[in-house]
Amino acid sequence: MADNKLSENNISTQVETIEKVAYSFYHNFPSKGIFLFIKAVKDDKTVVLKTLKAEYRDRIALRNALKKEFKTCMNLSHPNVVRYNRLGICIELEYVEGMTLKSYLLEGHIDDDKIALVNQIASALQYVHSQGVIHRNLNTSNIIIAKQGNIAKITDFGVLTVEEL
Repeated sequence: MADNKLSENNISTQVETIEKVAYSFYHNFPSKGIFLFIKAVKDDKTVVLKTLKAEYRDRIALRNALKKEFKTCMNLSHPNVVRYNRLGICIELEYVEGMTLKSYLLEGHIDDDKIALVNQIASALQYVHSQGVIHRNLNTSNIIIAKQGNIAKITDFGVLTVEEL
């Protein structure tokens, strides 16, 4: 993933007061949607901060959707699902050093490696569904392949519970 360094002023306007004391070393991940993803460091550990882009922050329904995403996913615990750590002005997520599944597939890996990833993704989906959670936007950009060990991690849940279907 390529990341673009944000200036301190830009951080201040885009993220407002994301507990600046707790985080340092901000980098923005490119995003086409309504969310802003920021790589940051907290207590010598890299995390991802997910918040609404500035133009969407006044929409109460979107802020509530972000809170609901965290509440729905905070108890998910599976080796192939990104951890949701905490909620403040933004969601703090586990950071996975790697590449998207889309980029991985373009590299021409052997079939056995691809099958292993498919099995990991299927295991994660089976677990998430057993918890009553549905990923509303599963695609090759929302699956990260970790550099260490070729481990697939599903991320960026825009969630629905079974009851909402």
